[in-house]
Amino acid sequence: MRKLMKYGFFLSSLLLWLGVMAVTLELWARWQAQVVATQNPFVLSRTQGEQWPIPDAQSNTFSEWLLDGDLRAKYRGRGKSSETLPLVSSEWEMQNRMALFDTLGEWERQVFTNLYGMPDQQVVPAAAQSQDDLWAVPFFLYRKHVRKKDHVNVLGLTEDFYSNNHGFRDADFPVAKGEDVFRIVCVGASTTEEGPTNDLTYPAILEATLNRRFETDRFEVINCGISGMNSLKHRMRSADYLALDPDLIVVYNGVNDICHDLFPIWVKDATPWHQRLRESVFINQHFNSHLLPDAAEMAVLIKQNKMADLRFIAEYAAKQNVSVALCSFAAPEGLGLSSAETAYYNYCTYLEWGGKYVMFDTYLRALKTYNKALQQLCQSENLIYIPVAENLRGGAALFGDICHLRNPGIEKKATFIADFLIENDIVK
Repeated sequence: MRKLMKYGFFLSSLLLWLGVMAVTLELWARWQAQVVATQNPFVLSRTQGEQWPIPDAQSNTFSEWLLDGDLRAKYRGRGKSSETLPLVSSEWEMQNRMALFDTLGEWERQVFTNLYGMPDQQVVPAAAQSQDDLWAVPFFLYRKHVRKKDHVNVLGLTEDFYSNNHGFRDADFPVAKGEDVFRIVCVGASTTEEGPTNDLTYPAILEATLNRRFETDRFEVINCGISGMNSLKHRMRSADYLALDPDLIVVYNGVNDICHDLFPIWVKDATPWHQRLRESVFINQHFNSHLLPDAAEMAVLIKQNKMADLRFIAEYAAKQNVSVALCSFAAPEGLGLSSAETAYYNYCTYLEWGGKYVMFDTYLRALKTYNKALQQLCQSENLIYIPVAENLRGGAALFGDICHLRNPGIEKKATFIADFLIENDIVK
């Protein structure tokens, strides 16, 4: 009996100490999270408007030649207009889109109908919209000829934003290409669209770089980036991209697929035990990878869902003899980041991208799985694979959050893609 009481005492003491330790670790984790939110210099730059704490990147600028107006005019694509051109016809756009619609299955047609607002909900007419409203359909279609000099992007930075006669963030241009013009259409979301001005987005810099290298103006690069887009939405806008008569489509896409589409599924499908565990800040921070699917399980849904969308785009383009290049999607390099940078990217993932239950390391694992599937798709479908993620490495000097680039990063991405296209004889 005395031995049983002794064992009971030790067991109770152990449980008590484990409970105290668990509470202590949880309070410590919550305190650490509060410290990051109130003291991390990168977080304060975003929330309090303080200077970005990278001494050698304080200017956050571009190479001098990109800021030279005369040089930029010289190397602007031949068809790009400094004047306002007539809007493309909505009837012409719908004719192209309905040609795509006729190729879709029943489920795809429902998605198409929901996105374009047909027939139950038509796109809001321009006359009924505020002059400050960018959207014809939120996160899918921009209005045409909208100018916002104080547009605030996702990093809280002010941009000079102009949507052209096609409803994309670029200069106006005619549909018909000039003789000997090589036209590239850059497809993506905010990470394609981003930049302080229309002339300083990655597609615009890619255009200027190609023309400068060849001392010409025959390269036209169209920025078709739309904030909030994912691979399914791109699939439903394939007709719009192909209607521009491109010679090459370059797709830079990833974070919205992973964070806004796939993570919500994986979080929702977690076991009841995992759902309880993730309510602990400490466990969620330090054991997050064990609360979500492993890479093999992630790969299944990525291939069935997202790679299927990209395959559709490539096959639709191939019917019109248009080449497609898929870029791996870049993120801040996990190794070599300072503790302040890692804490900041965790903060961004947790609050802005992961829906409270995803940490930065788990996002990186999902992204690595996504990029691997992308490379395999290119190999199987004979598509061009551009290894952007493998060559755009760095921390807060390049990345403003887990995916969006600061100005030096935008230029570096555009320059690498230009180098790749030239070195692999994709453009001549």
